[in-house]
Amino acid sequence: GNTYYDSDKITLGASLKLTYALGACTPYIYVKEANFLADSFSINVKPGVKGNLGSMEWEVAADMNFGSAFTINVPVSFTVAF
Repeated sequence: GNTYYDSDKITLGASLKLTYALGACTPYIYVKEANFLADSFSINVKPGVKGNLGSMEWEVAADMNFGSAFTINVPVSFTVAF
């Protein structure tokens, strides 16, 4: 068949983040596909939750990457406002 594009030069990706506020916590899911036109499959899925405890904001997530290899990271962050 004919190929009308060079996948090395064209990138078509998308990302989506859905959040839902539940009182002091906000669960979310983030999904990102960097390049639908690439020969190999690769997608990033990151479910997480963030919230406040007084003047401290916290966030924890499971950052998962699916593709030729599966990886998972669990970033945790704390921010204090002065």
